[in-house]
Formats: sequence, structure tokens, C-alpha cells
Amino acid sequence: MKKRLLYIGNQLSKEGSTVTSIETLGNLLISAGYIVKTASSIKSKPLRMFDMLWQTFINRNNVDVVLIDTYSTQNFQYAVGVTKVCRFFKLPYIPILRGGNLPDRIKKSPKLSKKLFKGAKTNIAPSNYLLEAFKKEGYNNLTYIPNTIEMKKYHFELRKNIKPKLLWVRSFAELYNPLLAIEII
Repeated sequence: MKKRLLYIGNQLSKEGSTVTSIETLGNLLISAGYIVKTASSIKSKPLRMFDMLWQTFINRNNVDVVLIDTYSTQNFQYAVGVTKVCRFFKLPYIPILRGGNLPDRIKKSPKLSKKLFKGAKTNIAPSNYLLEAFKKEGYNNLTYIPNTIEMKKYHFELRKNIKPKLLWVRSFAELYNPLLAIEII
């Protein structure tokens, strides 16, 4: 029997936002044979939160596990709400750690963080930074699955004259200090 997944995250590229992992990873999971339902593509944050909670509730008997893109700022509350529904219905869930500021969030919200992350089947860390930060805070239910890049989309070109170029793979939010990368080059 195929694994049935509910994937919770911000699916807003149709609204003009950047394509996020729910759209790329979700499609890869479908290609790998999983049955995947997703939420949410609603632009309004309160309505998106409601949709995420509602989809978790109505799919509680139709999915094997809930994947949750988990960020460190406002969207942290989506993960907190969804995991409350999951715990109430004894539905396994897996946070996918997406926020580079999650280590600070653990310190600012220790009770919520403990419920969210300790209650998880596992927590997916896509970077060594988050893996080590969570280990340091006492979390051991961690799985390291690195972020991926499709190498076939980027052909190798041998260059004789090397000129620095910058590839920025984060949001341009102040939190990530994009100007520092420019200063370094």
C-alpha cells in the first residue's frame, strides 16, 4: 500500500511568491509513488492557518503521516497549531526544519518548541547547522536529509578567467543579511 502524506506549508507561487519546498518536494514525493495532499495555497495568513488546521482534521483518518514545513517567525504558529491537531488525534507528524532562526525560536518559546519537536516522529534537518543546533538543545529525534539541487540544470563550464559570481539561495529578508554576501565578494 502506498504511503499517504499530508504536506503542510506555504504553497503561494501562484500568488507571485517564490516556489517553496512544498511544491518541489511535494512533486518529488508524488513521482516517487507517494499519495500527497497539500495545504495551503490561500494568501490570507489567518485563512491559510484555518485551511491547514482544517485539512489536518478532515484528513486525519486518510493519511499515514503529516509533513510540516516549519519556519522560525510568524509561520512557526502554523506548525504549532497543526501539531496540536496531530497530537490530539494521535497522527504522526514530521517537522521539516526550514527556519534558520529556529535555534533562537527554541530559546524564545521553549514550551511550544518542546511539544512540537519532541512529539514528532522525527525532525528533518536539511542542514548541518540546524542538525547541530537542535542536538545542542537536547533533541535527538533528528534525521539529516540535506537540501538538494538538480545538478542537471547547471552544466559545468571550465573557466580560465575567474570572476566572482553570487548565487543567493535564501529569501532576501533582513533576517538572512543578504548584504553581507555582497560585502564578502
